[in-house]
Amino acid sequence: MDIERRARYKTKIRYIVDSLRFVEQLIPNPDEIQTRALYYTLLTSIESSMDLIAMFTKDKGEVPKGDKSNIDMLESGNYIDSKLSTQLKKCNGLRNVLVHQYNGIDREIVLRSVSDVRNTLSLLIEIMEDFLDGS
Repeated sequence: MDIERRARYKTKIRYIVDSLRFVEQLIPNPDEIQTRALYYTLLTSIESSMDLIAMFTKDKGEVPKGDKSNIDMLESGNYIDSKLSTQLKKCNGLRNVLVHQYNGIDREIVLRSVSDVRNTLSLLIEIMEDFLDGS
């Protein structure tokens, strides 16, 4: 893998890690402005994770498709297990809700989801870092 591609992975990973630290500072009871910051930071960290997955898909010789298809490729290639695949899809669903605000956003559900999102994205980052270390 060339230096620029590796740097792109590292930049995305750093963004996710920094964002998740920021999110931790905003909970458990954010005010209105902090809530908006929380939503934005969560959705962009999840989006960056989906970008990592698309990059990984391409670097494994597959054509990146939609987020769900790319996650399925990681699972079918045994890069992630079915539990992480399911959790990543849930994170992506949360991102979609935050972006499009389908039927409004239930603030309490988002706050309760932060821990699961953090754990899921942290596992993905470990896999991506292992991939980078091996390439």
